[in-house]
Amino acid sequence: GINAEYGEIDCSAMQPQLLSGLAPTPDGQGLAYSELTICGTPFGLVELPELEYMQRIQIVAADMSDPEGDKIKSLSWLTQAVLSRNNLTYNPLNGTNKYLQVLNLSTNQISSTDQLDLTEQCPVLHTLDLSHNLLENLRGIKSCKLKVLLVDSNRLSFISGVECPQLEHLSVASNQLIQLQDPDTSNEEWAVTYANLSSLDCSNNQLGQEEVTGWSKQGAFGSLVSLDLSSNKIKSYKALKNLGEWWSHPDEVHPLPRLTTLKLAGNPQTDPDRVLEDDTLIPFDENQYPVEVLLYLPQLTALDSMPLYQEGELVAAFGTTEQLEEAAERRAQLEQQEKEAKRVADEEHARLAAEQQAASRKAAEEAKRAAEEEAARLAAEAAIEEEEIDDE
Repeated sequence: GINAEYGEIDCSAMQPQLLSGLAPTPDGQGLAYSELTICGTPFGLVELPELEYMQRIQIVAADMSDPEGDKIKSLSWLTQAVLSRNNLTYNPLNGTNKYLQVLNLSTNQISSTDQLDLTEQCPVLHTLDLSHNLLENLRGIKSCKLKVLLVDSNRLSFISGVECPQLEHLSVASNQLIQLQDPDTSNEEWAVTYANLSSLDCSNNQLGQEEVTGWSKQGAFGSLVSLDLSSNKIKSYKALKNLGEWWSHPDEVHPLPRLTTLKLAGNPQTDPDRVLEDDTLIPFDENQYPVEVLLYLPQLTALDSMPLYQEGELVAAFGTTEQLEEAAERRAQLEQQEKEAKRVADEEHARLAAEQQAASRKAAEEAKRAAEEEAARLAAEAAIEEEEIDDE
């Protein structure tokens, strides 16, 4: 059957070819089938019925090629199209599909988003699935209405480039992310794109190899509630300070103010089965894990699968009064330590700067004195030479 949210289809539960949904046509001119399913049968071998009034099509694992995809280009009444597990290299529905709401192009051969300006092509499209393709960037995806974008298992290095200001859910799991924001993307563009995002799945990437800075750009991620960073490369809990308020942030930086749900399992610092590679990783302490995270993100209400209930009984607590109190105490201690370390570092920096300035002044004075002495010497020599000439 069909998953109504994202348009997924299970071929094992479907007939190879199926027409259904006999109903009055949208224009009231008669009766017609509104749904077509082709599942596991090569598209080129299928004798297509009248398609004009189709509203939902599922053409899955049918070896559909680009020329074959052109046969469905002009279906003007479509509301949902599932075209997964085919051989498409672009979106065949690139005409005007003013009723299309869900488009699933997952598991194809699409390597470019150049033809995915959906503003006029699909003006009411709210869900787009491009997972398991060959995308290296997201530039070209434009929509005023898109709310859900799935791009798992591509070749993405950044999540920049999308121009979808109403986007609420983005899934970029199993890509090649080391950073979020492309250096070529302006902060203004970044903020507009992710101002309304409420859910972001970045699991199974490379985040944590270097400091991720995209969270703290003013205006971005202000609505983010749920974040999945599981199975990345985050080696230290200290990296979490970039996800929430911290004393050392500039006054205008307020990252992820609404974040309440975080997944962090499977990172080097949070994986109980990890192999320790260096001294920066301490053995995983399951009991202290919630406190370590709440220290940096006290507003969280859920971490990984916690709080966890089994048969109505709480077996893994999170956000308890005791955990919050311990985290707050440790947070105060850590902030005080960091402030003291910063004070000492600032004083040392000031001392070194003063010494450097003093050394510079001394060097300048010595250079000035040497120059004056040299000038006096030259003047004296010139005077002697003058006297010798006069004597002659």
